[in-house]
Amino acid sequence: LQPIQIYFHALVLTEVIYTALLVGALCGLSWYLLKGQWVYLLGAAAALGLGSLIRSSGLLLPLFLLPLVLYGGWRSANDRRLRSALAAAIAFGLCYTGVLLPAMYRNYRLLGAFVPVRTGAGESLLEAVGPWADGGPGMQKIARPAYPPDANEYVRDRMDRQAAVDHIRSDP
Repeated sequence: LQPIQIYFHALVLTEVIYTALLVGALCGLSWYLLKGQWVYLLGAAAALGLGSLIRSSGLLLPLFLLPLVLYGGWRSANDRRLRSALAAAIAFGLCYTGVLLPAMYRNYRLLGAFVPVRTGAGESLLEAVGPWADGGPGMQKIARPAYPPDANEYVRDRMDRQAAVDHIRSDP
């Protein structure tokens, strides 16, 4: 192993950072469940937001963690349990969204469409379902549709997604 190659390998760098943020978020959520302190809940939400900016596949993870957040809010209050649970869920969601908001605004300004974290799902889907799909990486094998000259990345992503859907329909 060459340390300099590891240091400059983009996938290693993003995976290490994402994994650290994910573990930190899960630890923060666990501490919130144990201690009931909001700082841990908000820290977990912020870490999940930063993680979603690094790996867009984590975008919906907070929805799956929401029952734990509600349970932690429910446990932390002896009276008004429902109110406490809803307050915890709202604070969690607002903090998570607050971390993503600058990227969402930037994408809206650049692309003119609501893109929470990044485009690229269409290209990835096209790579996965085309006749060239063999289970390995193959972005260089993709037969992309003809893009208009003025197409931005959002339009190209939509065209790639539609080409993938068309291929799935023609060869289920």
